[in-house]
Amino acid sequence: MNTRIFTGYIPADAEGAYSPATATAPAQPRLIFEVITRNSRKIEYPEKCVIDDPALIAEYRDLCTTGRVVLVQGEGTARPYYERDRIKGYVRETIVTHMEFPDRSKRKQEDPS
Repeated sequence: MNTRIFTGYIPADAEGAYSPATATAPAQPRLIFEVITRNSRKIEYPEKCVIDDPALIAEYRDLCTTGRVVLVQGEGTARPYYERDRIKGYVRETIVTHMEFPDRSKRKQEDPS
C-alpha cells in the first residue's frame, strides 16, 4: 500500500459519480473532488481524490464543500483510462481512507469583562 497524507483546500464541491463497470463487478457509487495543495517550492497543484467506501461517502459528502481546508489520508493509485479499447494513459488519484477538517478561521478575541 502507498499511504499519502497531505493538506490543502477544496476548490469546488465534491461530485457524485460511479466507478466504471467491469465484467466481474457493476458500477459502484463514489465521491470525487480535488484538493489544492502546495509542493516544497510553494507551487499549488490539484490532487484528485476519490471516496469509494459507502460509509465514508455518507460521512464526508456534506463536508466536502468549496473553500474548506482539509487534511487527507489515503492510498495513492494510478487508474488507466482507455480510448478505442487501448490504454491511453493513467490518472493519478488518491483513494481516501480518512479526512479531517481543521478550523483555520481567525480566533475570536476573548472578552476581558
